[in-house]
Amino acid sequence: MANKALGKKIKTARTESGLTQSDLAYRMSISAQLISAFESGRIQPSRHYVEKIAQFTHKPLYFFTGQKIAEALDRLDHVEKELSEIRALLSTVSEADE
Repeated sequence: MANKALGKKIKTARTESGLTQSDLAYRMSISAQLISAFESGRIQPSRHYVEKIAQFTHKPLYFFTGQKIAEALDRLDHVEKELSEIRALLSTVSEADE
């Protein structure tokens, strides 16, 4: 079932980008039959292929992988900003102690 959902997303991204299966396959240096197999859900593409599809269709990776990953990436960005602020505060405290 997950293969079919991912396949549908791949097809949507490809068509929204104005690419044929042959166009996308050419850019990825694979066969159009493999793109067809991804889109139909017959074959689960590796992460490498999903990343290339995202690149050539100009879609973010989370478009293909799901909302939970997008939410996790948003949380990660928030945590990174907080860590940066903490480092700046620690640096200020450290300089004041010297």
